Amino acid sequence: MTMPTMDKQQDWTLIEASENKETSTTYLKFSRLFNTCDDEDYPISNDTARIIWSVGANDDVAYHGGSRGTKSMNLLMPQDEDFNPDDYLKWDLEIEIEMPKHHTTYWCQMKKAPQMDKTNHVIGFEAVLENELALNHTHHFVIYKCNVPEGSNADELFEEYVGHEGLTATCQWTNNQ
Repeated sequence: MTMPTMDKQQDWTLIEASENKETSTTYLKFSRLFNTCDDEDYPISNDTARIIWSVGANDDVAYHGGSRGTKSMNLLMPQDEDFNPDDYLKWDLEIEIEMPKHHTTYWCQMKKAPQMDKTNHVIGFEAVLENELALNHTHHFVIYKCNVPEGSNADELFEEYVGHEGLTATCQWTNNQ
């Protein structure tokens, strides 16, 4: 494990900081431009960003052992107070797989979407992984819509692949420094 490198140019401004000693919680409120034009900064956009975090017993910047993690979130999309999940179609995709013990694994599987009578959009998805280890080591998911050539039948073209146990590509390497 290596610590993140300190950015040479700090492009954020601390607005407020407070600490609740009873709950051992620190609150930081800060601002930053969406795009700082700094090559070491990640532009904030209307897309999912991977946030890294760590928690320590003091203010030292040091290795935090197991008190660290990641979270994928959209920084520009506030929670909709009127959101009712029952108003939306929910489609559960279940895949039974035991992750191979390789450095990197790419897994591909095709699923057939429910029949819909109009255009729909995926507005979100949530991975349900069996344990914290799987959650920490799953890097990302990619969802594609397969389009068929005009005059072709999607069921005939793709049916043999639906439900297939999946395809795997694995990569292994060592760090020889």
